Amino acid sequence: MPILHKPRYFAWARQTILSPARACLRSAMRTIAAAVSVQSQELHAALYAETRDMLEALDVSEQSQIQLEQIQAWLLLAHYELLRMHEHKAMLTAGVAFRMVQLLKLYSIDAPDMSRPQPDAMNPSASVLTDENFAEIEEKRRTYWLAFSFDRFLSERNEWPLTLHEEVICVRLPAPEMNFQNSQPICMEFLYEAMANSGRTTLPIYAECMVLAALYGRCMTHRRLALATAFPSKEPSDFWIRHEWLAVTLEKRIQLLLHSSPAATTMFECDTLSMYTHMLAHSAVVHLSQTIGKRTWRTVEYQMAAISYEQRAHQAAIEMTNLAREMPRYFCFKVHPFLPSTLSCAVIFLMTHTKIMNITNPNKIPEDGVEQLLETLKHLKDINNLARELLARIEVGDANATSRIHASC
Repeated sequence: MPILHKPRYFAWARQTILSPARACLRSAMRTIAAAVSVQSQELHAALYAETRDMLEALDVSEQSQIQLEQIQAWLLLAHYELLRMHEHKAMLTAGVAFRMVQLLKLYSIDAPDMSRPQPDAMNPSASVLTDENFAEIEEKRRTYWLAFSFDRFLSERNEWPLTLHEEVICVRLPAPEMNFQNSQPICMEFLYEAMANSGRTTLPIYAECMVLAALYGRCMTHRRLALATAFPSKEPSDFWIRHEWLAVTLEKRIQLLLHSSPAATTMFECDTLSMYTHMLAHSAVVHLSQTIGKRTWRTVEYQMAAISYEQRAHQAAIEMTNLAREMPRYFCFKVHPFLPSTLSCAVIFLMTHTKIMNITNPNKIPEDGVEQLLETLKHLKDINNLARELLARIEVGDANATSRIHASC
C-alpha cells in the first residue's frame, strides 16, 4: 500500500502486544492481503468481519485522540468493500475515514508553524533534510491523499458531492516512493503549485495520480455548475473559460506523462499505478466531452467547439483501449481498485458513438475497441465487485439503447 512506511510497519507489526489502533491496521492489512491472494480466498470474509468489529469497538471506546493507524485501517476496509462488496458500502466506510481525516486535521499537515524553521525560498529542502520524522510526516501526507482520491473516485460515477474540499488543503504532494521508504527527506510541491506548473515539471507517479484526481474533481464540479445553471440567451463565457482551462491543463499533463512514464506500448514494464494514472488522465478528457453533451448549444461556434471536444474524447477513449490491451499481462489481483470505473467510462462513450455512427452510416464498422474494454472488465470481475456491477449496468444500458435505436428507425 502506498500509505505505509514498510520498515516502520514491519517493526511494530511483529510485536505481540499492540495498541488498539495498530492492531486494527494489522488486521486490515491481513484482510486486504487475503482478498488479493489466490491461496487465501476463504479467509478474507472472516478477517474483514473481525477487523470491522475491532474498528467499531475502538470508535466507541473512551479514547480521546484519533490515531493515524485507525484512519488507515478504515481506508483499507473501504478498499476491501470496493473489491468484494457494494460500492455504496465502501462509500459509507470511507466516509468514516474522511471525517477522521478532518478531525485529525490531516489537511493542514504542512501549514506554516512559526515555532519550526521554515523552508528557505532559495533551497526549499534545506530545513526538511534535518527532520528526523520525515517518514512519519510523509505517511500522514500519503494517508490524506489516499482519502482525497477515494473521495473523488467514489463520488465520480454517482455524482455525489465531495467531502474533502481542495481549497483547504495545505499538504505537500507525496514524495517519490524511494525517498519515502528509505526515509530520505525531500520537499515536494503543493497541489496549487503543481497545477500552475502543469506541463513544465514531472512528478513521482503517486503524486501525479493525486494531481489528476484533483483535476477530475474539478471536472466534476464543472459539470455540476453547468447543470445547475440556467444559461441565459447568450452562451456563458465562464463555462467555456473553465472548460478550456481544464482541457488545456489535462492535455499538458498527459503529454508530460507520456514523456516521463511508459505509454501503452511498454506499459507492461511499469507498475499498475502508472497504468491507472494514464487511464485516469484520458478518462477525465472523456468526462469533459460528456459534460458538453449534456447541454444544447445554440450558436455554430459553440456547436463546433463541442464537436472538437468530442473528437478529443474519442481519441482519449481509443488510447484507453490501447492501454487495456496490456491488461492480460498483469496479475488481475494487483490492478488499481478504481480501474473498472475508468474502463466503463470509455466503454459507455464508445458505445454511444458507435450507435450514432451506425445510424448515420450503417455500412461502416467502427474499430472502437469496445470489445477489448469489455474483455478487460470481464477479466477483472472475479476479483473486483465494481467491475461486476459496471458490466451488469453496461449490458442493461446497451440493451435499452439498442431498443431505442430500433424504435427510431
